[in-house]
Amino acid sequence: MRGAALALALALLPAAPALAQQAATAEALDSARLAAAGRVIDTMLPPAEREAMIDGMMGPMLQATWQGIMESPGMAELSKDPGAEQVMRAYMDRITQRASTQLKEMMPGMIAAMTRAYARRFTAPQLDEINAFFRTPTGRTYARESMKIMSDPDVQAWQRESARKMMEHMPQDAEELQRALAASKKSGEQ
Repeated sequence: MRGAALALALALLPAAPALAQQAATAEALDSARLAAAGRVIDTMLPPAEREAMIDGMMGPMLQATWQGIMESPGMAELSKDPGAEQVMRAYMDRITQRASTQLKEMMPGMIAAMTRAYARRFTAPQLDEINAFFRTPTGRTYARESMKIMSDPDVQAWQRESARKMMEHMPQDAEELQRALAASKKSGEQ
């Protein structure tokens, strides 16, 4: 059970991209491009709607992941034990709440990073055109709906299957890691 819990913890590590290095880049971003990029981001992700968007994405995405994990070999046995399943569900609820809270806290950094990324890739006139599109009815619909793609039934089915497949080897991998760490600790004590 300890190995399965470690495997679950490892499987639930955020799949988000690695944090960007904090070292300053040699290129200076043009203030007009940064301002235009900021307008694009604010149109795509309206500040007043950002937290609701996170809540709308996190729940379905983590629920699909949870289902896939519980269907994986080894973990499927837990679903037969009502007590264990209750413990796992409470664990998953805590993970979901923590991830949502952390994403909301980290949102300003993500918005700043996205603004710089858009400013790096597009000219100010291109950014103005992109923003004009996102202000059209189709653009607004695209921006709003693209954030909900993670809750689409096909995407959720893929997430469940991905989580299940990733979990297939996690118990053995976690046990191997525990053995390697124990061996490393023993060799360090000698």
